[in-house]
Amino acid sequence: ATRFIALNNSGVSGGAALLLDNKNHNVTIQIDAKGMEPGQVHPQHIHGFTDGTVSHTPTLAQDGDHDGFVELAEGLTRYGQILLNLSLNPDDSVHDHGTTSHDHTGNAQFPTADANGVLHYRQTFHFDPNDANAAAVLASIRDLAKKEIVLHGESVAAGSGNGTTGETDGSAGYKTVLPVASGELKAVNGALANKLASYLDCSADPASTQLSTYLLTGSTTADIEPVNNRDPVEKEIVPKGQTVATESGNGASGAVDATPVNKPAVAVAPIENKAVEILLGSKVAPKAADQTTTPASNPAPTGTTNTSTAKPEPVVASAPLSMVSFSGSGAIGIQIGFDSVARAAAAQGLLAVHNAAVAAGKILPVTIVPGDAIPAGPASGDGSLVVHQGGQVAVPSGYRTIAVDAPAPVTLFGGAGNGQVVVAGTGGLAFNAGAGTGTVMVGGGSNLVSVFEGAGSQNIDLGAGDDTVAALGGNNVIAAGLGKNQILLGSGANQVNSTGNDLIAGGSGAATVTAGTNAPVVFLGSGPSRFIGGGGRATVVGGVGADTMSSSGNSQLWLGSNTDVVNSTGADTVIARTGSATVNADGNMFVFAGSGRMDFHGGAGASTVLGASGASTLHGGAGSVIALAFAPMTYVGGNGADTIAAFGVDSALTATGGSGTALFLAGASGHNSITGGSGTSIIFGGGEGDVLTAGSGAGDTIKAGSGAETISAAGTQGVHKLYAGSGPNLIRTGNNNTNVLLSTGAATISAGTGMDLYAFTQGNHPDVLIQNFKSGADFISLVGFASGEATRALGTATNSGGSEHLTLTDGTRITFQNFTGLTSTNFM
Repeated sequence: ATRFIALNNSGVSGGAALLLDNKNHNVTIQIDAKGMEPGQVHPQHIHGFTDGTVSHTPTLAQDGDHDGFVELAEGLTRYGQILLNLSLNPDDSVHDHGTTSHDHTGNAQFPTADANGVLHYRQTFHFDPNDANAAAVLASIRDLAKKEIVLHGESVAAGSGNGTTGETDGSAGYKTVLPVASGELKAVNGALANKLASYLDCSADPASTQLSTYLLTGSTTADIEPVNNRDPVEKEIVPKGQTVATESGNGASGAVDATPVNKPAVAVAPIENKAVEILLGSKVAPKAADQTTTPASNPAPTGTTNTSTAKPEPVVASAPLSMVSFSGSGAIGIQIGFDSVARAAAAQGLLAVHNAAVAAGKILPVTIVPGDAIPAGPASGDGSLVVHQGGQVAVPSGYRTIAVDAPAPVTLFGGAGNGQVVVAGTGGLAFNAGAGTGTVMVGGGSNLVSVFEGAGSQNIDLGAGDDTVAALGGNNVIAAGLGKNQILLGSGANQVNSTGNDLIAGGSGAATVTAGTNAPVVFLGSGPSRFIGGGGRATVVGGVGADTMSSSGNSQLWLGSNTDVVNSTGADTVIARTGSATVNADGNMFVFAGSGRMDFHGGAGASTVLGASGASTLHGGAGSVIALAFAPMTYVGGNGADTIAAFGVDSALTATGGSGTALFLAGASGHNSITGGSGTSIIFGGGEGDVLTAGSGAGDTIKAGSGAETISAAGTQGVHKLYAGSGPNLIRTGNNNTNVLLSTGAATISAGTGMDLYAFTQGNHPDVLIQNFKSGADFISLVGFASGEATRALGTATNSGGSEHLTLTDGTRITFQNFTGLTSTNFM
């Protein structure tokens, strides 16, 4: 029996008791627990290891993703794989050796907690010794003192584990396989064993009810009373480690030999060759509010309670293994543990042809341990090999299927035949591919897969451990697991699917790397490469090959020295270097241009582009773009709100606005050409030779800089403001209302057909020529001058050559070309 410890702060308490009848190959078990999720199905199992390792309850140290829970892929080494489903259909469970051990659906027929959250379960399992699967299950659990019982199923709130994978991934709801309680099984002898056996050996109440009370309340041994209405066949209770070889045990040739055995406190009829163990575990777990645990580095002795006042560490548990069946000689077969249900199903599919061939008698698998002489396989190449122990194995020709269930690391040298299949568990595999092609699948653990030059191409499928792959030869497909993997690629065309925080280095061949929500670091090689990212935080460094990078997360993409393409729908950062690049942005990107040419296409997101020494072309999109140019830049606007600025003496800007609002800042290099679009634009000139033109939209503002510039609203219908600069300006007005504000520089104004206002500010004293002045449509505004300035200027006006000349008191000179007859009505 065992007392349960609450896991993942579930508050579950209770216990379980087991009676193992070796004579009749039966196990009777009763589980009682409270604090379970009311009305929900709760999977429950016996967990353990098949190599003699003792199971233990995990701690928060196994919480690899630091979300406060230990889930399926965490804490795997603490209590081992599923050995027996504790279901409501024991006949199905005893045959469930590696087939549906991870079936957590309603078909598994697990018990349901009542409306008060109390779960009561009692079943007897019979393991027919003539049934290979049933016998294998019994053999795996026989040493119960090293096993553990785990209960599952708990609801979590939204946001729990947000941003992580596993059961707690941020979504709310009932998590069927989240561990909620576990108990380490311990042996019990003497009076307590007799009393517990009296309850388990009676199938009817009040035995079951009395045992439930004991398991739920944690009663002492003094509270337990033997049951008198036991079943007709009684069990003889033997202390752990002893056997009974004869009917009575006294005077027999056995470990007990003339030593009285413990008997229940009722009259019983001893059964020949019966050896029964009762197992009892640790004390009842304290409630979640006051629960304390001993640090893993200094565990408390079994059966004691840690009274430390240190901050409690939640007790949590790990995920079970999913089992894969490999048919062996004599139809007994082996079970290979995998760290996920989906991967176990895929491995089972790989072995389907082999298992069918064994069942049909076409293949007789060879079982070896390292060091054995391995016979040559059949000429057909369809032989199969089973490796049971750790060590080094060189596979000879003729073997197509290799299964590794060794608990310790195995070094395997692949064969020369094509289509080789290697399926290994969690003990650790170092696989060196041979000349033939093949598939390698590992259940978990830390593994090394090497494909050197001259080796055949491999499909490599890794588990949740930290693995290393050297794919230097062949064209390989690599499914990296959830661990921190190191993957080195070579001259072949390789494909890598990264789901962990991997380090991937490309080679001279073409490579495709696919990532999800993880954070890999990827160095692309000298061959043409592709990176396809998900929502993760990848770091990708381009190589000398032509690379294509796609991402929807928050990645850093360092471009290489060739022609690279980036497609982003996330909040990615792109750092271009010496190569040319095309960046298609549909997310909120930050782009650093390099010394090569860049072609940027904006999308729906808000992007920032920081130019460098290379020329660039920007296409605005629906979102906003902020671009800073330090080299020649060409901009074509979209319908977003964009800001385009050029800096330095080498940053000539050629820009055309779009339908969105735009702010343009021309650089000091001069010779910038900026044209507004159908949206509203604000344009600032920079230097000599700028051409600044209003767009077709209404309300553009253009301000010239310090050089000789042209600012124009000619041909437009909008109401614009044109500000002359300090250099000589050529100003063209449009077909609607245009306000022209003169500055200190000389200017030539060519009026359009619309109404214009020319504003002169006192103190600027420019020299201005106005062409096509229209009396009654165009007006002059004197800003900052004394009252009567217009009258005084008209009184001193002169006419020559058909033009009128005004001189203002600050020295401003205005010439109205081909126009005379100014009056006070022309001033505002």
